[in-house]
Amino acid sequence: MSTGLRLGDYAITPLYNIKAVVQATGISPSTLRAWERRYNIARPQRSDSGYRLYAERDVAVIRWLKAQVDAGMSISQAVSWLGNIVTDADGMEQAILPTAGSGAPLHDPLGTLPSTHREPVRDFDTLQQELMQALINYDED
Repeated sequence: MSTGLRLGDYAITPLYNIKAVVQATGISPSTLRAWERRYNIARPQRSDSGYRLYAERDVAVIRWLKAQVDAGMSISQAVSWLGNIVTDADGMEQAILPTAGSGAPLHDPLGTLPSTHREPVRDFDTLQQELMQALINYDED
């Protein structure tokens, strides 16, 4: 079974305004709007007052894309990789996006970056565990 970010596990109900998404993902509002416009990465609905509202799934995809960009992939490559979504018999998206530790390449799916490029981005849980272990071991490095 594949491990990674399963898009089907995230709600599609639009709940989060752009400020909440910016805080959750660390991406700037202008970059987010540009990605929406250029790459159609999220399809936020509009509230009655006209504000963008994002679903949990949108936030997960934006986080994943940002991690790929932070790891050295171009946004267009990451979006292209994201575009390879598999659908099941009911037409439901069943995309599984690789995450750190899944065995799949995180930052270079096309094999275009030199092998000396940065290490893949580790997820929050992994970093938290490593930090806790370092604190327990009094490891300053």
